[in-house]
Amino acid sequence: MDLKYYYFGSADSLDTDVLVHHPEATGTDSDSSLVDELRSKFPMCIKWDINIVKIDGGYVTKSIPSKGNVDSVNNSLYQTYHLHVQDHEQPIIGNLPRQKLLAVVRCIRAILLSVKKTSQYKLHIRPALKADFIDRLDALLKVSYDQPPFSKEEDNLDEYKRVAFRIGQTLSLLDGIEIYTKEDFIRYHPDLAAIINRASMPILGQMEAKIAELYHVIQRMGIVQMDKDIVQWNQFKANFKTEDDIL
Repeated sequence: MDLKYYYFGSADSLDTDVLVHHPEATGTDSDSSLVDELRSKFPMCIKWDINIVKIDGGYVTKSIPSKGNVDSVNNSLYQTYHLHVQDHEQPIIGNLPRQKLLAVVRCIRAILLSVKKTSQYKLHIRPALKADFIDRLDALLKVSYDQPPFSKEEDNLDEYKRVAFRIGQTLSLLDGIEIYTKEDFIRYHPDLAAIINRASMPILGQMEAKIAELYHVIQRMGIVQMDKDIVQWNQFKANFKTEDDIL
């Protein structure tokens, strides 16, 4: 493959996480079509979990939004590049400042959408996603995992692992700690180790308790809704519907 690619994340991950530096990257979810093209052309890509990025001046400048914020993707590669055998030199020259408000906005939405395939979604969650920011935040306390979202246990384990990692990662970020590997995650959130390792389903109320912890941390931040879809925290602003920073 003539494009430069970089392995990142945990060294012992069951997934092969790869960033592909692509000249046609737009930084939108439509870049997923580029992932499909790569997988059709290069068999080596079929089992990769790929994020299409653009790297300029030593920093990630574009990323598929659903795969992570630019700052998070940049820092993840910078901090975990050395954990993998690489085919290309480290392209990142340093960390980017983390956009904590945007991380919170995206984490809330990810948690709410994690129960999209359950009956509670239509009753409690979907209306909150169409409402104000405070309604979204309050809806976190209505999320329940007593009804698995998928029929296959493997799919449920993957989903719980994904959500648990996002919750713990956001909690730590708000405490000034960046987590990009499973080992670091378990160090700071040992209560979620079994879920992160896909070893077992959550104990009844376990995920809900962690979500409640996150809810109270976010509540204490004092995020204010300034306009229809705009929230502000300190000097930072974000659109919580489009999940974009506002400079």
